[in-house]
Amino acid sequence: MAAFAPPVAQGLFEDDTRPRPNLSPATVQQLAARIGLTFTPDKQAKANTFAPVDILDYIYAVLPFSRLSIIK
Repeated sequence: MAAFAPPVAQGLFEDDTRPRPNLSPATVQQLAARIGLTFTPDKQAKANTFAPVDILDYIYAVLPFSRLSIIK
C-alpha cells in the first residue's frame, strides 16, 4: 500500500493531454505587444514566437544580475 494517495487531476489539463500555461492572459498580451513577438502555449521553432519556457529562461538569466545590482 502506498504511503500517500496519488494526485487527482483538478482541471490541470484542458483535454487531458496538453498542459495549460499558468500565465495571466493580460500579462502575456502586454509582453507580446512590448517585445513584438507572438505567444504560443508550446515551444515552437517558428520565428517571432515565444512560449512560457522562454519567459522562465529570461527570468532565470536575469535574476542573478538583479541581485548583484542590489548588493552594490
